[in-house]
Amino acid sequence: MNTTTIKRLFLIILSVFTLSIVVLFTATGIVQTIGMYSGDSFKNNKIRYISQRNETYYKSKGYQVFSEYQFAVKCPAILKEVSRQSNDNFDFNYEGSNDDTFYQIMIIRIPDGTRDMSKNEYREFLQNMFGNKGGGKHVLWGEENLPAYLLDDYVQDGYKGRGIAVERNGRVYAINILTNSNLKAKFNGFTNNFQFF
Repeated sequence: MNTTTIKRLFLIILSVFTLSIVVLFTATGIVQTIGMYSGDSFKNNKIRYISQRNETYYKSKGYQVFSEYQFAVKCPAILKEVSRQSNDNFDFNYEGSNDDTFYQIMIIRIPDGTRDMSKNEYREFLQNMFGNKGGGKHVLWGEENLPAYLLDDYVQDGYKGRGIAVERNGRVYAINILTNSNLKAKFNGFTNNFQFF
């Protein structure tokens, strides 16, 4: 065999081996993606491994898991369904409270025809998830860089609030918090512990 044939054979074997490993890890729910990050939390371009985790993993870490909607959240309060108490037409409406802090997650399916909207109309649709509660801005959210609308601080029923509406797989996930103490830290803690799977 010549050198070119040996190289090709080696590449074929390596490709088959790599594919086998990916299939094995995918089947067991431990696919890992390697990403290069820089910034304060990842100085010197260290490699960080991000695992795509499954329902079992999140349950073992104390998250509340909502399989039907493919997410898990770790919250200082137990979230309970309040859809029946609401006049709105949400697919999912859970909330919980702890001391002076109220946590809420709402999900609504994006209506047919919304995909035909212009970019500005679609942005307005995301913004309207919160009604007229104040100013905000459009952002990309999470590891998937999902389109989202971040609602700036507002006041509701004597409490300061902050929220974000995130679009994923034909649904809008609105994550809200109301509190009178440490709003930014509590909001960041709540949203940073909201994970899709």
